Amino acid sequence: MVSAFVLDILVFIVLSIPLYLAVRFLKGKPTIVNVLLVNLITGLMFSSLKQSLSLLKLALGLFLMLWLYHEIFRLKWIKAVLAWALQIAITIIAYVILVILLAILGITTNVLPEWTIRVF
Repeated sequence: MVSAFVLDILVFIVLSIPLYLAVRFLKGKPTIVNVLLVNLITGLMFSSLKQSLSLLKLALGLFLMLWLYHEIFRLKWIKAVLAWALQIAITIIAYVILVILLAILGITTNVLPEWTIRVF
């Protein structure tokens, strides 16, 4: 049986793929290590910021994330914003494809939102 730690690492790596693809598409300089590092830093940053949610802290977190994209991937600021948007779009598209494949296979889970199960 796969341990929870190994599964967490695999999920973390898979969830880093959209950022890698987005930065690569925008002609940035992504490496797997850099993408994993940026995802780890931004994940820790946003999880610490969500403890006391405020608009100022969210704006600060977004700015810091875009700054990391700008510095680590060598993107211009507008491309950093586009990489962020593309990362979200790629993640949503991959999620929808996964839901469709699971529905075709007849697999339903409690993890999927109720509307996705009704659609298929």
